[in-house]
Amino acid sequence: MLKKVISVLIISLLLCSLCACDLNEAITDAKDALIESERPNDVTTSNITLENSDDCRIVTMQDYGVSFELPNDWHVDMSETQLDLFCSNGDVHIGVYGYFTSDFADNADYEDIWEEQCDSDLKRFKNVRKLDHDSEFTSTDKEIETVLYSAEYENIKQYVYYIYVKPEVDADVFLWLTTGGLPSDMRNNFDVIEGIIDSIKFGEVNM
Repeated sequence: MLKKVISVLIISLLLCSLCACDLNEAITDAKDALIESERPNDVTTSNITLENSDDCRIVTMQDYGVSFELPNDWHVDMSETQLDLFCSNGDVHIGVYGYFTSDFADNADYEDIWEEQCDSDLKRFKNVRKLDHDSEFTSTDKEIETVLYSAEYENIKQYVYYIYVKPEVDADVFLWLTTGGLPSDMRNNFDVIEGIIDSIKFGEVNM
């Protein structure tokens, strides 16, 4: 859900020359930039199933043999998209791309691929700046790499948080996740996002 109340402090810091309705529109445009540029309607999604429980929603990406847990207040978008999966709680979002290692050259460095993907994705923003962030993960069954950036779109600042995940065991799949939102929303949701990443499980691929 887009913010409906914008504080005087944010107005004065970001767009003091604009009225509140213009600022709301700018924030809407900035959020759309995070979402729409990642979601052109030209590729269908993977087969995805949702299982609701009292504690969470279990999402399974059958094509990649990947499952993870979402809080119950998050929604999943399974419409046509360039992403394999898009999910959000209205303030922050997670976009998931799945890759098969067998589609790359034998000597491919998957972290290099991840870094190139991040660099390419950031080209739509201005004033991009890498930030320090201490990620907190507890799972030991996968390799997780993260990088956080501050970036601007139409005078609105964003936090863009990229995450690379692969199983510790040899497997033919890895994930590149892009998450983002307004800085205040991201600061309030880092623990939720990282809890979702912690819950990722790699299993059998449905071919």
